[in-house]
Amino acid sequence: MTDNVHIVKKDRENSMAVLKRFSQKVRSAGIVPRVKSLRYNDRKASDLVRKQKALRKIENKAEYERKKKLGKI
Repeated sequence: MTDNVHIVKKDRENSMAVLKRFSQKVRSAGIVPRVKSLRYNDRKASDLVRKQKALRKIENKAEYERKKKLGKI
């Protein structure tokens, strides 16, 4: 999954040129957009969590209906 970008300083090349070459290599490899897209990726809810949410929803609906019949809502 990890991509390594390796740059070696050439003879008579200043540090700004090396940095520019490195930035171009990283940009062309497409590493930054892929990492940003994965950064906030949420996991899919497990079966147990989905079941618990559904049961809670059913309980809340039943409680609401009960209160509605009693005239509290």
